[in-house]
Amino acid sequence: MGIPSIAVSLNSYQAEMDFTFAAHFCREFINLVMKHGLERKTLININIPALEPAQIKGSRITRLGVRNYDNLFDERKDPRGNTYYWLGGGVVDEPQEEDSDVLAVRQEYISITPIHLDLTDYKLIKEYRTSFASYLDLPGDKL
Repeated sequence: MGIPSIAVSLNSYQAEMDFTFAAHFCREFINLVMKHGLERKTLININIPALEPAQIKGSRITRLGVRNYDNLFDERKDPRGNTYYWLGGGVVDEPQEEDSDVLAVRQEYISITPIHLDLTDYKLIKEYRTSFASYLDLPGDKL
């Protein structure tokens, strides 16, 4: 909706976690972002290792890593008796780029990843416009 946003995750599946350090870090980081500004249609994704503050090595500006899961679909019923499917499963360990958010958290750093929702591959657009030029110029009855 064009609203600059920040998402924060504590890297844990435990129900009871202490978010004190994460809240403190995010408050300070948000103050920095507010001074610098944040583009419309931009999301800052922050992933914080679920460690004691003294164990966290620092923070890194990162890019999205590869994250895949063993898909497990569990058929369930809601309180009204309607069927729905819950997607679960374990994380598949994938090779990561050096500057990925996944690797940063694995190495005990906070990852800060600026994200925008334009998934267009601009490099491929240029390549296709050149490589497929003769095909693209054909009238519909010749395709």
